[in-house]
Parts: sequence; C-alpha cells; structure tokens
Amino acid sequence: MNVVIDTNIWVSGLLWGGPPGQGLQLARQGQITAYTSPAQLEELARTFNKPKLQPKLRQLGIAADSAIGAVREATQVIAAPILPIDRLRDPDDASILAIAIAATADSLISGDLDLLTLTEISGVPILTPQDFLVRYFPSP
Repeated sequence: MNVVIDTNIWVSGLLWGGPPGQGLQLARQGQITAYTSPAQLEELARTFNKPKLQPKLRQLGIAADSAIGAVREATQVIAAPILPIDRLRDPDDASILAIAIAATADSLISGDLDLLTLTEISGVPILTPQDFLVRYFPSP
C-alpha cells in the first residue's frame, strides 16, 4: 500500500507518538510504502529546526538531523511536480498533494484541516491517522 504522510504527521508521530506514531511504525516496518519528495524533506528540515521543537527533541534525546534521517529511512523519495489545484485554501498544500498524485498513493495521511476538507484528490482519500488505521489496519 502506497501512502503519503503529511509533514504535520511526521512531526507529531516522531515527537509525540499516538495514532500518527502508529502510522509511522507501519512505514518503518515495511507494512506500507511511504513516499516523500525533496521539497517535503526540506520542509521537514525547517520544521524540526524550529526553536519551539528543540525542547521536545532534547527531551527525547534526538537531534533534528536524526529525525529527518528517520523520515528518509522510512520513505521512498520521488520527484513530484506541483500541479495547479484550484480547490486549495492553502496553496502551500499543493506540494503534498503532488506527492500523492505522483506516487499513485492509496491514501494521504494528514492532520491539516485544509487538506482533510478536500476528502480526496485524484481518487486518493485524505485521512486522519486515526481514520487511516481504522480503515486499513483495524484492531482485532
């Protein structure tokens, strides 16, 4: 199963766990194939280096570079040309949608309300981590 994991889910899952962390574990274990792009990796680098996240990273004993390395290890990096999408409330979201389209993803996992209100893009459902887990990996 091919998925795209939005930046906010990578950050939440790596730093706080919960359902976002469970989704990341699926990628690390090879149960899903997560895709990213060079642009998303740059966004992750900027995000993990923000001063507001430094206390949490220190608490966990990891550096921003290590967090980004964890993303790189759990993903396939692909080129994802940004396409014009008129339904976007936030034009910056076009880059994550481009990855989902380029990867022919089965799902895009996000916590971004601007994306979640779309519900799908080019047939790719946009789901919260909890909804993704319930739909594809229900607990016994």
